Amino acid sequence: MPEIRRNGVLIYFKQIYIIEGLLHVNSSKKIIKFEVPLNGEIFNIKLDCNREARVLYKVNCSSKLFNLLKANVHRKDFEPLVEQEISEYNSIMTRAFKKLLYLIKYSLNEIDLDDKTLNLKEFYWSLNGETWKQIARRMCIKEGLSYSPLVLESSRAKIIQGYLNDGFDPFIALRHLHRAKKEDEPRFRWIEATIAAELAIKEFLVRKIPNVEPLVYELPSPPLTKLYGSVLESYTGIRSPMLKQLQKGIEIRNKLVHRPEEIKIDDKEAIEYVNDIERAIYHLLKILYPDDPIIGDIVNPQYKIETSIKQLD
Repeated sequence: MPEIRRNGVLIYFKQIYIIEGLLHVNSSKKIIKFEVPLNGEIFNIKLDCNREARVLYKVNCSSKLFNLLKANVHRKDFEPLVEQEISEYNSIMTRAFKKLLYLIKYSLNEIDLDDKTLNLKEFYWSLNGETWKQIARRMCIKEGLSYSPLVLESSRAKIIQGYLNDGFDPFIALRHLHRAKKEDEPRFRWIEATIAAELAIKEFLVRKIPNVEPLVYELPSPPLTKLYGSVLESYTGIRSPMLKQLQKGIEIRNKLVHRPEEIKIDDKEAIEYVNDIERAIYHLLKILYPDDPIIGDIVNPQYKIETSIKQLD
């Protein structure tokens, strides 16, 4: 995060969030206050018994941003550097709120508290911290390429009914893949995606050659690149088209797990890696079920989603 203190005008920002999931709050105390330290600064956060959170931040903003806010200019008309500035303020406030939620969730054993889905309701600015003016929210798009979801229609409903009749279950690996897609921290997104890749090739081998199940689940596994490379080739005649990406992904995952301080992953890298793993998994599914129309529609869709994460700030 770049240094965001600027010589200019001292103003206040306020975010209002709705906390998702269950949070046990003592209703006798209407407001609970926290001071969250982050990047050498303090963020004041208030939680109430209705699961609403208010994040307050006092900062010296640039005079250019102040003049635009004062003139009530819409964010879509901000020049890039000014938009970057206000996005930085919004981002660091969000990080402070996430830091607090993370501590509450795991310190108080709040299993049903969702610290990933942040529902930003409103964003304000103020000159004195008392009179607030709303700031327009902006659609933030993080680039990536992901297979699109399919519409549940009558023909697909019949196929799913066939799955039920035949006792078909999706790969467990797909649960980890979806977790990786929903995870907002690049580090954990990367780790979940790698778990998905590890499970997928094992599930593939067990379904493809059922008598290898004891070997797959009871003996130490070969390196993931070997499983997706020579092992896959020995049973199917082809290697994974994502072998190179898997090699890099495993190296980074090992550093993230064993030496996390040595490596930093940004959003774009993590999104690209998750999408690479998705393609590797669906390549396996297409080999297993070459005539399955749903898998075929996912792998060869009429349209693809050109962005994998969309959020408002």
